[in-house]
Amino acid sequence: MEIELTNIRIEASDSSKRALLEDVSVQLNSGEITLLLGCTGSGKTTLLQTLAGLRPPDAGSITLGSTSFWKEGKVPQSILLQMGLLFQFPEQQLFARSIQREFSYSLRPYRLSEKQQQEQITNALNQWDPPVSSELDRRFHLDRSPFALSGERSAG
Repeated sequence: MEIELTNIRIEASDSSKRALLEDVSVQLNSGEITLLLGCTGSGKTTLLQTLAGLRPPDAGSITLGSTSFWKEGKVPQSILLQMGLLFQFPEQQLFARSIQREFSYSLRPYRLSEKQQQEQITNALNQWDPPVSSELDRRFHLDRSPFALSGERSAG
């Protein structure tokens, strides 16, 4: 599925209404890697905030496939659940005291039952932190800090 931006304009939120982005058109295709480059202040973050549903464009349109991104100032949940935004310093977006709470928070928008949440967490753990012994011991325990994910082995 592709994301298409057509004639996007984003204005500063202050009274100046100066253009932060003007007449931006681009097509982002599924399976391709797109590199977004520019000088400090050129609008990279502003564009990504718009794609992540955090800031509406003042003009232009964005579509995912044939579905419009912005409807009445909001992005439909069906689109938001397909999008994500990762900051330049990912450790700055971790805030929960445990890996379990980070997982739970990230699953909130999906409105899963407790059992479904636990299945998602178990599947992620099996993929990214497979058991290191027959007793199903893992390197990362869900009650540890998410900052422990750096690869450091737990003490037991």
